[in-house]
Amino acid sequence: MECIIQQIALDLARKITEKWINDGITDLDLFSADVTEDCKQSAVAIVEAILEQMNKQIREDKEARKNLGLAIKEKDRKREILTTLGQIHYKRDYYQSKYEKSYVHLLASAIGVRGYERIGDTVSAIL
Repeated sequence: MECIIQQIALDLARKITEKWINDGITDLDLFSADVTEDCKQSAVAIVEAILEQMNKQIREDKEARKNLGLAIKEKDRKREILTTLGQIHYKRDYYQSKYEKSYVHLLASAIGVRGYERIGDTVSAIL
């Protein structure tokens, strides 16, 4: 996991350095806007990598899921949500509860995303 985040950070540093070397800074506002957009894209990639890892950890913790009576119903269901960083795309697993006869997305519960939520609370507040 650390390797993925380090690679994203290195790619960001390389991209910013290349812009500076190749194009220079003739307009500070424009350069700042470009750097800000690059940083947001990198932050989105980091968040997506973290969510992927979290989903994987939940999936691999079979003992805890067994104790809760949860079985995997479907793997890697695609989901996206609009945050202040931009659109976050991730996959999460769908679990069935043997005790309650219900279904749950454990990753969504862990990160505080409600069912059918497509826009984060902070973005909604800003709008």
